[in-house]
Amino acid sequence: MSRFLKIENNESLVKDTKTKAVLNDNLNELQAYKARKRATQAQGTRLDNLEKDMSEIKDMLQTIVKGMK
Repeated sequence: MSRFLKIENNESLVKDTKTKAVLNDNLNELQAYKARKRATQAQGTRLDNLEKDMSEIKDMLQTIVKGMK
């Protein structure tokens, strides 16, 4: 008996009979998923950097305002 069983109504999915995991055996879909994940992570990194920059700008502005008083 094969370790992987095809899932009905979806030709890309198989079930591992040992671990009971549902896996996608379509390489193109896997590559597209990984590309989306990398893009999402890069976007999160850019957002984190923007938040840090804005915080630094705010601190600088507060320092300037305090110096003017």
